[in-house]
Amino acid sequence: NVRVDMLQYRSSDRLVIAATHGRGLYSSNVFVAPALRTSGSTLLGGNGNGVLDPNECNRFNLTLANDGGVAATSATGVLSTSTPGMTVVQANSSYGTIPGNGSANNATEFRLSSANTLACGSAVNLSLQVSYGAGQSATLPLTLDVGAPVFGLDQNFDGLTVPALPAGWTTSATGTPPP
Repeated sequence: NVRVDMLQYRSSDRLVIAATHGRGLYSSNVFVAPALRTSGSTLLGGNGNGVLDPNECNRFNLTLANDGGVAATSATGVLSTSTPGMTVVQANSSYGTIPGNGSANNATEFRLSSANTLACGSAVNLSLQVSYGAGQSATLPLTLDVGAPVFGLDQNFDGLTVPALPAGWTTSATGTPPP
């Protein structure tokens, strides 16, 4: 038996510290649980531009990070969507063990299919239901934008004579001019 003179819980990192009489100082993170979040994704296939477009079939890889101090063991994910015009064709994948303060990629690529009615500029809402350990789970929402980014540039070139530019525009050239 060892006498404990001080027992303290530090909430900032969920660490329990015990000071004994003559036996030293001990710490444990027994209360730390896995804390999963999405940390990156890659969209492959379709027309090859890496962007979700209408009327495409894509492969989707989703990285999960574990910000907790202990591993999320035997992690599996089921991807779903609530967005009309979007279908998750391959919804299930394993993540294996996601180490504490580490990350893991899905072992089987998710597959997404978009209808031609999916509007450019809209958002696709996805949800990954992750199960791990002994009955633990987490729901991770994510959003993908449809179509290439739209830039708000608007300029009227009507009424200009070539090579004139609209007011406020400038021109520059580098290299050797053509003969």
